[in-house]
Amino acid sequence: MQNDGQAKEERQEQSSAKLSQRLKEKVSQAANEETLSGLEQVFEAKLAAVQNYERRLSKITDPYAQKALRQMIAQERQELMRLTELIELVENSPDMSKFGRLNKQFSHRIKSGTGRSPGFWLAT
Repeated sequence: MQNDGQAKEERQEQSSAKLSQRLKEKVSQAANEETLSGLEQVFEAKLAAVQNYERRLSKITDPYAQKALRQMIAQERQELMRLTELIELVENSPDMSKFGRLNKQFSHRIKSGTGRSPGFWLAT
């Protein structure tokens, strides 16, 4: 009889642990979706700005101003690429192991700061 009560108690603990895990996953997924939505909005705004800069570039006659604006456009495009990598990282992070996620975050931080992958710095 005591074994039956103990087994029943263990099943209840397992059931509540599974429920707790499902709820944690649900909260994590909701937060992930909100983050993705925000990042996509930032991407769209940056892309619209770059397209606007490119349209206005043809109306600028000063050579120095043209060169400076071209450089700004190139920098914005690089940031757009890093932003797409960040979006991809956030999309895939729930399916990654903790180590995989940390590795991707580290690589993204280095690449975002320097524009070069960690492999470049290890090779030099």
